[in-house]
Amino acid sequence: METKVLKIKGEDLTKEYALDRAVELTSLYEQTQLIVNYLDTVSLSVKQGDEFAGTYFLKSGALSNVVDNLQTISDKLVKISNSLCVDE
Repeated sequence: METKVLKIKGEDLTKEYALDRAVELTSLYEQTQLIVNYLDTVSLSVKQGDEFAGTYFLKSGALSNVVDNLQTISDKLVKISNSLCVDE
């Protein structure tokens, strides 16, 4: 039985390469979880009547920071996805 060797940009796909991409993906997952937890906390505070938390979140620029972080995560996901495209 012949074993097919996957190649990315002409190079053999190694365990180390796959592990590096897995580590990058895990890091991005953890970053998204931090954002979700932050938004959940603000949302819960507002639902419990803490108008200050919601107002501060919007006026302090925190929403812009969240959007910037999500865009960075999105860009990194595309880069990782593209780096995993095997040669045909």
